Parts: sequence; structure tokens; C-alpha cells
Amino acid sequence: MFHLLISVVAQEKRGSIVKNQLLEGCQITKLTWRIDNFSRLNVKKIFSEIFMVSGFKWRIFLYPKGIRVDDYLSVYLEVVDDATAPVGWFIDADLTFNVVDQIDHKKTVDHGIYLHL
Repeated sequence: MFHLLISVVAQEKRGSIVKNQLLEGCQITKLTWRIDNFSRLNVKKIFSEIFMVSGFKWRIFLYPKGIRVDDYLSVYLEVVDDATAPVGWFIDADLTFNVVDQIDHKKTVDHGIYLHL
């Protein structure tokens, strides 16, 4: 089971001027993505449903057996509609995720990261 705490600040940059679209009251979104029988999955890649944060569409995708190293879980956060964004557009995101082992809670992992997308 995945628990995600995501805060996003979207900024559009043109030349040397930065226009902050969302600075005050940055939206914090909590998302739980439950995957039952995870250890029995026999797929290379799995996607979450699309969700909205700060007016942007996001999704999580993961490789249950890892992408470059076997037996490691690879988790990615993706902005779904970034192809329609203006040139120079970027997103700053603070992301915390928890991977909960449903059988052995001692193996639960949490990790935080700052992303500049």
C-alpha cells in the first residue's frame, strides 16, 4: 500500500522573469494507492489513476521488480499533461511517500524528496 503526501508549487519561467502561479497556500494532497497481493504481481509496470494537485494532472507509476536492478521497487511521479505546458515551464514538488508492507509493518519505508520537473 502506498501513502503519498505531495505539495506542489508550479512556476512558469520566461526569460529572467519568473511568474509564480501558486505560492501562497500551496496545495497539499494526500493520496493512498492500495495494491493488494503486490508480491504476486506479474507485470513489468503499473500506473495509478490520474489525480489532480494544484490544477495539474499527475500519476504514479512503478516497476514492481525494479527497472535497472532486479528485486528493487522503482517508483516515479509524472506530470501527465506537460506536453501542453508553455516553453520554460517547470514544477517544484516536495514529495513524501510511504511504502507499507501489509504483512510485516517493520519493513515499511518512507522517503522524502524535492523535485524540479
